[in-house]
Amino acid sequence: DAPHAEDRKNLQVDSVAYLTTAGTWPSFLNKAAYCRKTRRAFYLWVGNLDRELLDARPGGSLPWGTCAERPGNTLNIYKAIAFLALFHGPDPPKAVLYLDADAWFSDGAFDGAATPEAYAAVAPDAELYGNQNRVGGPLIPMNGGLVMAKRGA
Repeated sequence: DAPHAEDRKNLQVDSVAYLTTAGTWPSFLNKAAYCRKTRRAFYLWVGNLDRELLDARPGGSLPWGTCAERPGNTLNIYKAIAFLALFHGPDPPKAVLYLDADAWFSDGAFDGAATPEAYAAVAPDAELYGNQNRVGGPLIPMNGGLVMAKRGA
């Protein structure tokens, strides 16, 4: 049995060509190595959905109003879809950690000093964790490049 079988890691790219770029490929290998070392499930989403399917609202149950994205920022909507698919699919995990394609696990994570569980322990009753975007563009309260969600009760 894997010690973290209930925890899943998710990565999304729109093409294999993007996955293999100089900045993304080492990050992909880093995440895969971390998941292997800690015996966690690792999911990779490659591709985009057709606009018609993306905009569909079966039963009106999807939580967002519009799927429009600013040019050059086309993968954000897939994060919500991936979380919903994992949490509402067969054998749903207790938690999912999403990291942008170019994000890394630090040495501290590999050594066990800075694990997802350590971050979750800061606020054990929270169901959504993230980090603030303080570099570049506008300051936003939660950057979608690092998101951890726990399945609600």
